[in-house]
Amino acid sequence: MDGLVPAIHVFLSRFPGDATASSDLRPLEVDPTPAGVYPSPMPRFYFDDLTLGRAFPLPPHAVTREEIIAFAREFDPQPFHLGDGGNGLSDGLTASGWHTCAIFMRALCDGLLLDSACLGSPGIDFLRWLRPVRPGDTLAATATVIETRLSKSRPDRGIVRFRHDVVNQGSEPVLVMENPILFLARPAP
Repeated sequence: MDGLVPAIHVFLSRFPGDATASSDLRPLEVDPTPAGVYPSPMPRFYFDDLTLGRAFPLPPHAVTREEIIAFAREFDPQPFHLGDGGNGLSDGLTASGWHTCAIFMRALCDGLLLDSACLGSPGIDFLRWLRPVRPGDTLAATATVIETRLSKSRPDRGIVRFRHDVVNQGSEPVLVMENPILFLARPAP
């Protein structure tokens, strides 16, 4: 169960006796930083480290039938996310696009944000789902810096614009997204 979106553990535990339940679930350990401390107390990446063109490969994630159904039950209960019927656009069970985004967000946190001086994001500028995600797919993502700008009003921080690409095990693109994220600048020694 390692590497699952954190909420999936919670979802699966809500359905005792159901086909999506698992008796071997263990409590999720989510707190990678001391309580109330964010960004990371000793960040590896600051604004200054996020140079134009730098790409961050993010941890892969194997998608299961159980997590697709659990996420759909909780957040996107359309029939094609709950069973094998398809929806006319695709045959068989497919993950919600929002589930794909959640999987990506966890990978971005684990692969970059939780080890950085990240201050959050004002939003997403572009998001496109390109191909359905299915049980058995393994998703891999890359976050690439496409623009950086030091804040004029707050020179202790900057805005980094990323392009995020998520592909399946066949290197077929399933999601592309662009968004700005704020980071603290490296403190002077």
